[in-house]
Amino acid sequence: MAIALQVTSEERALVAHAVAAPVAAAIVSAVYYGAFAYTSPIATAVAVTGVVAILDLLVVALLVQGSLDMFRSVMGVWLPLTLVFVQTAVSGYVARFSERQRPRR
Repeated sequence: MAIALQVTSEERALVAHAVAAPVAAAIVSAVYYGAFAYTSPIATAVAVTGVVAILDLLVVALLVQGSLDMFRSVMGVWLPLTLVFVQTAVSGYVARFSERQRPRR
């Protein structure tokens, strides 16, 4: 996000962040559900979203920006976190469904 703010407008950076966050979560989800899948989709979504929120708080808000003002932005924080949660949960349900549909050996 910080790099995007330096090379483009704030609006475009926020849109890019809102798109990139669930895409990154999709990659993490695919790896997790493909290799492990120990937890339910909702528990996994809470964990992944929690990690992202903590990183936003500690790294972006406190270290990079030096304030918590970013948490006032729906487009900058809350929409990407919501999309990460939804995407991770849906990926989990899809993975469970596809696992049930595979023929048993």
